Amino acid sequence: ILAGVGADFDLTPELRVSGNANHLWFEDTATVEALRVEGSIPKDIGWDLSAAAIWRPKATQNLVFRLSAATLIAGSGFRDLFDNLGNDRAYFSVLANAILSY
Repeated sequence: ILAGVGADFDLTPELRVSGNANHLWFEDTATVEALRVEGSIPKDIGWDLSAAAIWRPKATQNLVFRLSAATLIAGSGFRDLFDNLGNDRAYFSVLANAILSY
């Protein structure tokens, strides 16, 4: 199950900023428990938070630059399923891309 909110803000004709916050959880963990041959698994997957900026310097689609970042703040269900050596509770992702067309 996913429940979330998000918004886009056009700061200028060339610059757009977006933000999202989503909470994720399992409806029923019985299938995952059977596949993993484990006891009860908590339903909470965690929070997915992200932000992005899109810059179109000429206000056209010929040049488009995007920078985005996201994090998953792991819930008890995610931590129960995926062990990690550092006991990290947050996972990060950063993406940059450019569209250059003529």
